[in-house]
Amino acid sequence: MMKLAVVIAAALVAGCSATVPVVEPKVVEVYKVVREPCIERAPVKPTYRYGVGEMPDEKVRTAILIADFEAAEQYGIAWEAAAAGCVKPLSK
Repeated sequence: MMKLAVVIAAALVAGCSATVPVVEPKVVEVYKVVREPCIERAPVKPTYRYGVGEMPDEKVRTAILIADFEAAEQYGIAWEAAAAGCVKPLSK
């Protein structure tokens, strides 16, 4: 039994003295295509008149608010149209 313990201890010590192979790092360059922006020019943001300066009477305020809403809606439509060219159609 004692000889078995000595043999195991010798095997463990011999295993610890083995040199570990050195791994050398290698630099690998990977070229990946980066998607370019498809919107060349952003739509011009409208200037809103509601809430600027003195508040006029209710009819004029309503007309200004309607005009600002229309400008905001056209701005959103312009962005959707600009972004539509960026989306690839789903392939079947």
